[in-house]
Amino acid sequence: MAATSKKSTLAKRRESAAYKVFKYFNYLFLWLVAACCVLPMVHILALSLSQRTFSDAGLVGLWPKGFTFAAYEYVFQNQMFFITVKNSVLRVLGGVTLTVFVNILLAFPMSKDKKEFKGRPFFLAVIVFTMFFSGGMVPTFLLMKQLKLYDTLWVYIIPGAVNTYYALLMMNFFRQLPREIEEAAKVDGCDYFGVLLRIVLPLSTPVLATIVLYAFVGHWNSWFDGKLYSATSMNYPLQTMLYDMLQTLVSGSMSQAEALEKLGGTSVSSAQIFITMLPIMAAYPFLQKYFVNGIVLGSVKG
Repeated sequence: MAATSKKSTLAKRRESAAYKVFKYFNYLFLWLVAACCVLPMVHILALSLSQRTFSDAGLVGLWPKGFTFAAYEYVFQNQMFFITVKNSVLRVLGGVTLTVFVNILLAFPMSKDKKEFKGRPFFLAVIVFTMFFSGGMVPTFLLMKQLKLYDTLWVYIIPGAVNTYYALLMMNFFRQLPREIEEAAKVDGCDYFGVLLRIVLPLSTPVLATIVLYAFVGHWNSWFDGKLYSATSMNYPLQTMLYDMLQTLVSGSMSQAEALEKLGGTSVSSAQIFITMLPIMAAYPFLQKYFVNGIVLGSVKG
């Protein structure tokens, strides 16, 4: 007995030592991954705060050289900057709200069984079909003009309200919720809308937060639809305006020659990149705790 207990004690000590080694290597690996994510952003910030002599020569690392706010002053002095910021904020607020609302209404009935919703297989096939086939750029452009959405802020919000990936992710999350809870609510007199509002949505915070984050990033980072669906820069989102500003600097037109000589394309583009990252960097920490659960639980069932 004494020999057996001694062997078990030695085994525990060996397991404990192995676990400690694993833990330290795991911490080291996670710190390296975090550094790979954070250091490029620090480098971009340093470039945006450096003079052209150092930034264009590739001499800037993680700390600014020739510290200056000239690149940010150049961006903020443009009156269109604040107009496009307003457009992007309105787009994000309207787009995220409508996307979440519409996809909830789509995903909830699709989460029911075939017996409860007889048309589910047909509608599910139609939804999946749209993931692989679309009308194309030119037909979509003509459709936006026919619907009187061209050169309005609604063209950024309405067409992308129904997102197949979001709907399927939300549908699978709803399907893994216990059916007994819904049945108990129906026994108490709740209809489908009552079950959705009082039971399903309060339990779906992880997937809703995930959809909000995805939709927010998608709307905020989008720039090409601004060039495609806006006739004037007054309806540009922020990303499209920054793209045009960068193209003007790179082209080196006569009106921008002095700014290009003083600032350089590297500093200005870095300032633009950092400005566009700020809202996402500010929103992600509040939604991160729901992110993993929303992705994993929403992808379990089909």
